Amino acid sequence: MAAFELRDYIAALRNLTAALQNTRKPLSAEQRRQVQDLLDRSRLFVGVYTLTVSPRSARVIVDGRVPEFEPDGTLLFGFGTHTLEVSAPGMVAKSLAIDVRGGERKNLSVTLPPQQAPPVSTRSNEQETEPVDATAKTSAAEPSHGNAAAWLWASGGAALLAGGAAALLIEENSQLNSCHHPTDTNMRCTNESAIKAMWGTSLGLTIAAGAAAVTMAIVGILSWDSGAATSRQSHSALNCAVSPFGVACAARF
Repeated sequence: MAAFELRDYIAALRNLTAALQNTRKPLSAEQRRQVQDLLDRSRLFVGVYTLTVSPRSARVIVDGRVPEFEPDGTLLFGFGTHTLEVSAPGMVAKSLAIDVRGGERKNLSVTLPPQQAPPVSTRSNEQETEPVDATAKTSAAEPSHGNAAAWLWASGGAALLAGGAAALLIEENSQLNSCHHPTDTNMRCTNESAIKAMWGTSLGLTIAAGAAAVTMAIVGILSWDSGAATSRQSHSALNCAVSPFGVACAARF
């Protein structure tokens, strides 16, 4: 009776039902009439649900708590809105809102569908490769001789310069010989010092230009050969490059 007055109708219904069924200290006829009347009034505020879940091992939660099933397997819901949650391992959980008006008896069935496994990619073990441009591969396979050609052209220019300086040297040398051994006794050499200076300049220019031509020719030839070798043997751990100041080598390890 206290539970009913506190509007805890589920507790009132359980205790009033137990009072009617208790044979150890049975109620009197008047008490049974009063209890039955209060029991009928309590049922007006309680919904009785017969719950069936699949799978049967699924976990049931009502309003965030584990519910207490009645001896006959039913669930009692008080007046108002309640949340029923059903879950099981490997299954998709379900959540239902139950609006209890009171006095109803209903059957409620909840079936959980199995969780779908993520699709297995048939290309999980395959490596993604980017398309290779055929023209790029051809260009990479063919060595570039642009630098070697530049050295060879420069060597040719230096050779021409050395040739011109050598011709000037020969001319200056001829003039010096004329000064030292004149053919005409009446002609005197008045610019021997200038000729000697020009001869020395021509000699130095000839030597420098000739040496530069030879050096650049060697660099061009070696660059041409090393470029071709590098493209053919790109897997080699030792690579060498030629510069005007020597040969530089680098190793990968």
